[in-house]
Amino acid sequence: MGLFSKKKQPLPPPAPLVFDGVRGADTLAQLTMTLLQRAGEGWTEPIGDVASTIFSAMPTDPSSRVGNDFFDSRWNWILAVAKRAESGGDLALAGRIGLMCEVWNRGVLREDPRYEAGRLTKVKFETEMDLYRCALRSLAQLKDDVTLVPASGDQGWSVSEAIGQISGTILDLKQAGDPIPAELLRMAEGDLEALGVKRIEARPMNLGDDEDPLDLIKRMTTKVDDAVRTAEAGDEASAAYLRAGYIVMNNGDPAAALAEFERAAQMGHVDSMSEAAGLLHREGQVDRAQFWWESAANAGHAGAAWNYAVVLLNSGGRSASRAWYQRCGELGDPRGYGALTQMARDDEDRPALLHWSYLGAEAGEPFCMFFYGVAVMQEEERTPSQLRDAIRFLEQAASAGDVDSMFMAGLANDAANNKAAAGRWLRQAQGHGHVRAAEVLAQSGL
Repeated sequence: MGLFSKKKQPLPPPAPLVFDGVRGADTLAQLTMTLLQRAGEGWTEPIGDVASTIFSAMPTDPSSRVGNDFFDSRWNWILAVAKRAESGGDLALAGRIGLMCEVWNRGVLREDPRYEAGRLTKVKFETEMDLYRCALRSLAQLKDDVTLVPASGDQGWSVSEAIGQISGTILDLKQAGDPIPAELLRMAEGDLEALGVKRIEARPMNLGDDEDPLDLIKRMTTKVDDAVRTAEAGDEASAAYLRAGYIVMNNGDPAAALAEFERAAQMGHVDSMSEAAGLLHREGQVDRAQFWWESAANAGHAGAAWNYAVVLLNSGGRSASRAWYQRCGELGDPRGYGALTQMARDDEDRPALLHWSYLGAEAGEPFCMFFYGVAVMQEEERTPSQLRDAIRFLEQAASAGDVDSMFMAGLANDAANNKAAAGRWLRQAQGHGHVRAAEVLAQSGL
């Protein structure tokens, strides 16, 4: 059989496109902003031109072929860019893409259906919902008054306006009977847990006692089972502790509760020592409260060590309080290290600041994480180990939502020549409204 008579083999079926959310992201970001600005300013005709460019701008994988999902894949690419923007800290871009989807799908196509032709396709419902999820999660992390889409006059969108528009559409769709996912519906209704909002502030540590009286009930509730077991085994101290707890939980006579707590405390019940001190302190009997807090702290009660330090500090014993704040931290309550960090800041004692903030950061105190990072960045001769620890702590606090830590994590990564991480944290801080992040990004070129 000759060469030219050989039977041709069938071509393999086209492989699906795979998008990493990186290729074409910058182009999509520019086009999305343009479309939103034109929509906000009421320019109907040019929107179609921009949309046509967006839906023709899909970057292709050289190893892939275009499959039957040629039109849907454009929205898959857009979703991939939005998800990558969210995970990478570019929250504003993720929000704009979701808003662009809402404007196009629920605005432009409804008002002018002729755009629904050729490449100007409507997004699938499931993909649309995914884009809204991504957008609302991202926008919820930004400050409400941040300008998301600038425009002449008052026709742009602030973050709060974009959230309102997307959420309103979701609620309207639900009202119309569309199958909105339960999690997305909670987001549209402002459920912070569903939105993943968790923010802390890097603020001066409160060295005082700000306990709510209800905390006593919460503490006792977690210890009732153990107390019941020991009381049933014949321990009179546990029985007295339970009687006191019953009185407290039922808004009974504080004096009767105190009598039971002190009876248990005199028999060596450590939790009762601390609770008796709390009741005495609220009654203004500071000396007796101090006695029981000191006794409980010596017996290993972390909360009592904190409160005893507070009593000493408030009575002018600042120096004496240090040992008990330290004891508090050593017993497992990182607030003690936070208090010592604040004292070192007040005293401008840099070695002490580095020492206590490191211990507190290792123990999980966000206040210490931030100020260890600040202290290291201010050191003229910091070590590589210190810089690594600073980055670790700052990124941990930043991941928990502390905006100042996002900014400092960017600076620390930049100092360590981790340019990608530096840019990511600085952009995230900028998206949260940090006033210096934009300036640093512009100057550094990250």
